[in-house]
Amino acid sequence: MRRLQLAALTAGLFMLGCPAEPAVQDAGPRRDVGRTIAQPDAGGWNFTPFDAGPPPPEGHLEGRIETVDGEGVANVDILCCSPSTCLIYTTDETGTYSYSDIPIGPRKMKTFDHDERYRTTLWHQVVREEETTGLPRPIVMFEKQERTEWGGATVVLANGRLELTAPDSGIKFPIEDDNTVAAREVMPEQFPPLDVDPWGDDATGVLTFLLEPDHLYAEAPIGVVVKLGDVDLAGSVYDVWTVDDSTAVTSKVGTARVNAAGDLVTDADCDVRALDALAFVPQRG
Repeated sequence: MRRLQLAALTAGLFMLGCPAEPAVQDAGPRRDVGRTIAQPDAGGWNFTPFDAGPPPPEGHLEGRIETVDGEGVANVDILCCSPSTCLIYTTDETGTYSYSDIPIGPRKMKTFDHDERYRTTLWHQVVREEETTGLPRPIVMFEKQERTEWGGATVVLANGRLELTAPDSGIKFPIEDDNTVAAREVMPEQFPPLDVDPWGDDATGVLTFLLEPDHLYAEAPIGVVVKLGDVDLAGSVYDVWTVDDSTAVTSKVGTARVNAAGDLVTDADCDVRALDALAFVPQRG
């Protein structure tokens, strides 16, 4: 494992979801007792000692990046981001990453593949004091897909399973003049581990989708239809979850229900705006 850098993101990394910040310099060893300089008194300088306090608590993170076949993905950069800075490490030959001695708190984690072979993947980890925090499952990286132009109101993706209808205000794409999008349906165990699994301990009947590119969103709700074609499910209600790509935190944004044709349709008050990942969880009981 090699540590590439400790820095705030530059403009290039901003497209990966972390805000640009001034570079962070290494201040060297911490000094518990320093001195402040007061205003001159009677022609001299008055030096007043102060206690800088203990260093901030730190912890460790680790995880593994793999393909859909379970093979580790080497030489992929992993961004570990707080609201102001990002650490960047690289996976080793087994696809493993490890971060040591970083301040505690929640972190947005994100892959960056220099070869542009794999879809950018977003997940969530928390640094806990004097602990090594792992993940409940490996991070699965999927190869990038051929994208479809989303120039009109509706686009059909994921081999016909997912239909998205843009609001009148349109969709905000991360790259100007590139209005293309792709989606794939994945199994819940391939869904990135976020702050919570929306389905809890029971993934029965859960539908999960991953989209690309990242940073795809709308300023008004997007209409979503999942083509189930199962009339036996008519009237069933699902909770709809999306992911905030600035924090990697999941949110329940409303509900969807199966119509008479057997397709799952978001309700009028369902507030789908972010399109990094979608999860539909059947209401139980």
